[in-house]
Amino acid sequence: MSDLTPRLSHLPAPFTVAAIRLDRFSPNFTQSEQFGFTKVRPLPFYEFVYDLPEQVRHNLAYYFAYDYKAPQEVARYAEPLVRSVHAWKTTWRHAELVSVDLADRLILFDTRPRAAAPVSMLTGVDRSSYLACDGITEASLLDPSQAECLPSLAARGLMLNDGSRYLSLGIPIGEYQPSRGALARLRPLFARVDARDRPRVRRAFTNH
Repeated sequence: MSDLTPRLSHLPAPFTVAAIRLDRFSPNFTQSEQFGFTKVRPLPFYEFVYDLPEQVRHNLAYYFAYDYKAPQEVARYAEPLVRSVHAWKTTWRHAELVSVDLADRLILFDTRPRAAAPVSMLTGVDRSSYLACDGITEASLLDPSQAECLPSLAARGLMLNDGSRYLSLGIPIGEYQPSRGALARLRPLFARVDARDRPRVRRAFTNH
């Protein structure tokens, strides 16, 4: 999971990182055995609220403590994720990954800290594949030529993939308009676009 956060650094960061909480009616509670939890019990504060037998408190409680069936060093294995989320929280207001579709060419501007390239241009099947994955999409639902492009686009950090599911990360300009500060960071990248496309790119950022 920590490997994914740099790709998401242009999106609003989560508020915090916290341990799993078992709430009544959640899958972690109703299927606790299957998910590796044991000794599921009401949180200790319920003892001070309800002077009742343990089983009755169990039926009343909404929040539960638990142990792991297999011992877990949670702090150790979660540390990379905690660090990466902290970095995300400090950088997301200064990172952008936006796209401008020029009908036959899709231009992506990328100011994320670990961007593979500040400007990318997708044409042909790369463009159509990217647009087709604006929502989470199964590769099997695309044409074979489109599906074949997806791993390379994900490797460039422009998409996320989970097995055979893919999601394009660029935010289309029009649906989204960068803030004045974000636009100031993006505008120098326009010089990297082919001269014939620059006027159309500038209009895309000013017409919405």
